[in-house]
Amino acid sequence: MNYGVVLPIWQLTVAQAESLAARAEQLGLDGVFVPDHILAKPATTQHYGGHWPDPFSLLAYLAGRTQRIHLGASVIVLPYRLSDDYLRAIKAAWASDVPEYKGPYTSFAGATFSPRPAQRPHPPIWVGGSPGTVSGPAVRRCAELGDAWHPLALSLDDIEKGFATLRDLAAERGRRDTLGLAPRNLLDLTDSPKGAGRAAFQGSVAEVASDVRRVGALGAEWMTFDLPRTGVAAMVRAMERLAGEVKQAAA
Repeated sequence: MNYGVVLPIWQLTVAQAESLAARAEQLGLDGVFVPDHILAKPATTQHYGGHWPDPFSLLAYLAGRTQRIHLGASVIVLPYRLSDDYLRAIKAAWASDVPEYKGPYTSFAGATFSPRPAQRPHPPIWVGGSPGTVSGPAVRRCAELGDAWHPLALSLDDIEKGFATLRDLAAERGRRDTLGLAPRNLLDLTDSPKGAGRAAFQGSVAEVASDVRRVGALGAEWMTFDLPRTGVAAMVRAMERLAGEVKQAAA
């Protein structure tokens, strides 16, 4: 299992984001992820604030300040972009030094593309969305183009049911065994067990470790966590406990 953390960049300075990413790497965590918002409803900005750095620029900056940790987005808001066509075009560009692609909005041939990503054939593309909700297009996109399903804040039962549905949809497209799982949930570690009725990945170290093992049994290779939003010190402490106590208990 790989462990990643999602930085709440709407409440962080760039220096704080850099410090947290560096600390995550020092602790031996596997990934740091940042979210994306371009236009947000007033209710969203009242809850989170209106400060949303561009994820690509921030990730590029963090890449220059870290050595080995994976960096990614969770998630890029696609309705503002020609998502399906662009995903196919990006995959084609990543796959060859002289790529070719012809789509409804994007086409190219006889052009060089360099440098290509270090990860081969390309960096994994995680797609969100949940079966049975308004995010139907995202579910189809995940089954057709995604490398992993990246559900947000679902219960363990819903993760299990949703992943079964996604794998069936992927199988209809001839790619059942190529779809991975990478859930994202809030990490809330408590000193005492929360017991029955608790939210997934919230509770004692033993309870959270049990949840990690359950998604691991489904085939998840990544587990990504939102950190507590009560200050940088609390975020660092949560990462320390995740890297030490939870990883050891879940092993």
